[in-house]
Amino acid sequence: MKLYLSGPMQGYPEHNFPAFKRARKLLRDAGYEVVCPAELGNHDGWEWEDYLRRDLKVMLECESVATLPGWETSLGAQLEIDVAGRLRMRVEPVEFWLAYNLSRPIAD
Repeated sequence: MKLYLSGPMQGYPEHNFPAFKRARKLLRDAGYEVVCPAELGNHDGWEWEDYLRRDLKVMLECESVATLPGWETSLGAQLEIDVAGRLRMRVEPVEFWLAYNLSRPIAD
C-alpha cells in the first residue's frame, strides 16, 4: 500500500523534518511504500503554493494518507486532508497504520 505522509512544517524547527523522517522509517519498516514531502527537496524561488501543488500531485498517486500529530494546525496539511477525504482516500494517523498494518495481506 502506498501512503502519503501529511503533517505540519511551517513554524516547526527544521520544518518538522525529524518527525517526518521518523514516521517515514517506521511506516517503511512496516512494509508500506511511503511518499514523504519532506524528502522531495527544496527549490530556489518556489513559494508555498508551488510546494502545495507538487505535494498534492504526488499525494494523488497514493492510495491513502498517514497524518502526523499537529496536521490540524497546518493549512497545507488541512488542504491535503480535505482533498484526500473528498476523493474517498483513507486518512488515518501514522499510529493507526502501524497498529493495523494494512500493507500486508490478511492470512487465511
